[in-house]
Amino acid sequence: TATGRAVAHAAAENLNPVTLELGGKSPQVVFPDADLAAAANGIVAGVFAATGQTCMAGSRLIVHADVHDELVRLVRRLGDFCVGVAGYPERHFEAPNLITDVRATKEKVEAGGHYIVTQMFFDNRHYFRFVELCRAEGITVPIIPGIMPISNFTQLKRFSEACGAEIPRWISKRMAALGDDVEGI
Repeated sequence: TATGRAVAHAAAENLNPVTLELGGKSPQVVFPDADLAAAANGIVAGVFAATGQTCMAGSRLIVHADVHDELVRLVRRLGDFCVGVAGYPERHFEAPNLITDVRATKEKVEAGGHYIVTQMFFDNRHYFRFVELCRAEGITVPIIPGIMPISNFTQLKRFSEACGAEIPRWISKRMAALGDDVEGI
């Protein structure tokens, strides 16, 4: 926002530490150069202090792949938390192939993940193939299918394109006919 940019600019000119609040239920983002111990403490405090009712209680965590596993380990050391990790039935867009992606998923589980929640998918065959490959790699934790409510076709297409989830032709045709008619959907 304009206000956030102004505050950040003023802080940079004076070399003052500053925290910009993104609003409640926003993502917590951890970059590779972050102080991971401080990030782990902040994640735990933000979600569990005041039962997640603070403005810094993120609803999701976005962590750079280079520091993901270490951050999971650090969070797990802070308490007996149940940690979920992401899985991608159609592969993560940065992974060269599904096998490489499944191996990355195994590393996340070995770092302390108790379960996997998948990204959305439309064709169950992708999910069952992903589960089969995970089991073949020795991943034994529960694999929970990700669910995303559909509220309009424009949003669905945009999200699917961004994450690489293929919309089957029959769904696309039916949704296109409804457009963004919330009642029809």
